[in-house]
Amino acid sequence: MKNKLLAFNWKSNKTKIETKDWLVDASSVEVPEGIQVVVFPPFTLLDVMNGYIRVNSLPFSIGAQDVSPYGKGAYTGEVSAEQVKEFSEYVLIGHSERRSNLKEDNELISKKVDQALSQELKIIVCVSSLDELSGLKPEGLVIAYEPINAIGTGNASDPKDVEEMAKKIKDVGFQNVIYGGSVNSENIKTFLDLPSIDGALIGGESLDPKSFINIIGNAV
Repeated sequence: MKNKLLAFNWKSNKTKIETKDWLVDASSVEVPEGIQVVVFPPFTLLDVMNGYIRVNSLPFSIGAQDVSPYGKGAYTGEVSAEQVKEFSEYVLIGHSERRSNLKEDNELISKKVDQALSQELKIIVCVSSLDELSGLKPEGLVIAYEPINAIGTGNASDPKDVEEMAKKIKDVGFQNVIYGGSVNSENIKTFLDLPSIDGALIGGESLDPKSFINIIGNAV
């Protein structure tokens, strides 16, 4: 059986001092066999987290929350895939908050995917519907299915609905599908046990190191 992927998205949270405290508290985490853990902090924290994880041999990887649709050059404020690659193994693309708040569309997201692929980054693309898969090729992508009404609401989707959508995503060629939307330590196992789900995308619950540890511990 392949590993289940747990992706923890910090969104726009934490300073360096807060991050160092989190890392100290989270250092006691034990990752069960068959579970792969990736934490997605803001760009400002990639360096400090990367260094701490390497020095202390912590059992998880780091990912960036976004990537530029352009290569290096005159693109003020953007962070290219080549730059992301220096700090991260993974990248998160097309989160529903960026689609909504920053009006990111399928065309822009496809460009970001192409840039990330050019640097051999491991990619998680977030979608809330099958339409948002338009323009994407299945190779090298993990799809995070995140229903809009479940994100940050505390109301996770019905597992039956999640399984149905994950199966549809796999039916059009995408091999790896994870679920995101109000995932916590109490429901993590329910979602990971679904036949078509290969992991989970966790948001707010990842900010508390105790919740982070509990989610991982309850994943098997």
